[in-house]
Amino acid sequence: MAINNVGGDGGPPPLRGPAAVSRLQPAGGSATPDAATAATDEVSLTAEAQRLRDAQAALTQEPAFDAARVDALRKAIASGEYHIDSRRLAGRLLDFESELSRP
Repeated sequence: MAINNVGGDGGPPPLRGPAAVSRLQPAGGSATPDAATAATDEVSLTAEAQRLRDAQAALTQEPAFDAARVDALRKAIASGEYHIDSRRLAGRLLDFESELSRP
């Protein structure tokens, strides 16, 4: 049993002749549309989408965190003045976990 065409990539053979040209160029000649036939698209945003866009723009103007508060917390931790209420922390963790398990 002879195995032919082992050098190819397994795909179909390349197009030759007029079929190859028609794939590269649409029927009718020019590949670019005329200026008179080119369509323009318009997009209009709903009022809600505009509010969301404005809110996003406002958020990008705000800092991601309060640098003064972070600095104050760092100083309190470094000096040993910052104390953690373990009961409050445990309660908040339990609340968080219970919120995650709700459908």
